[in-house]
Amino acid sequence: MLILATKEMLKSALEEQRPYQGDAFSILCMTLSSNMAFCFMEKDKVQGVISFGEINGRLYVYELVTLTPYQKQGIGKKLLLKVAVEASKKRIGIIELSPLSTSVSFYQKLGFTNQGYYTVTPKKLMRKIKQSFHLTSQEFSDMIKQFY
Repeated sequence: MLILATKEMLKSALEEQRPYQGDAFSILCMTLSSNMAFCFMEKDKVQGVISFGEINGRLYVYELVTLTPYQKQGIGKKLLLKVAVEASKKRIGIIELSPLSTSVSFYQKLGFTNQGYYTVTPKKLMRKIKQSFHLTSQEFSDMIKQFY
């Protein structure tokens, strides 16, 4: 489940997840500097968070974190998809980020190109995510509906 995250909600949820305190601390720190954050939760456990804000008519992703036990399950892609939907709703044409060198290939597979910063259009990002999940148009449409 994707939900709009407040700092208080994240802090409370993360307090209950002490085994991942290193990851939890990173997530909590990143939300303090962001305009908005969405978290992916299942069974009241935060599994991933994306923080982003609008800068100069672009949507900038500050951080995308998936807690270690939940990596490689598509959570990061779902969080990016939520951001792409938000950008589309606001009629923002570019999503931008500065990835760590260890995550560049992840973003490139999703259509981001290096323009000084890594950028992609919301439409291209949605198309690449749909392809990566091997979804039919109807399945993808159903997934998108969850984000409205």
